[in-house]
Amino acid sequence: MAAVDTLAPEVTLVGAASMEVEVGGTWTDPGASATDVVDGSVSVVTSGADFSTAVTGTHTVTYTATDASSNSGSANRTVVVVGEWPCDVAVLRCRLCG
Repeated sequence: MAAVDTLAPEVTLVGAASMEVEVGGTWTDPGASATDVVDGSVSVVTSGADFSTAVTGTHTVTYTATDASSNSGSANRTVVVVGEWPCDVAVLRCRLCG
């Protein structure tokens, strides 16, 4: 009789668990990998990585892996969009005042 696999895959982030990107900048997801004690390397599904960098804020990117026995493991990355859009004050004043 074969042993029952009850252990979730281990998801490992590539790069830091917390990252920053300047507002309006480009963030490239470094991804993650997953290994299961029974199945070996398993695929990783990414969610939450499609956020906009046009607005400051904090975003959570989740990486989830599921093995052949339906055990799931996950890891999260926090991405903070920081800074402000450059603004020409004279142009902004003209637009606000008509």
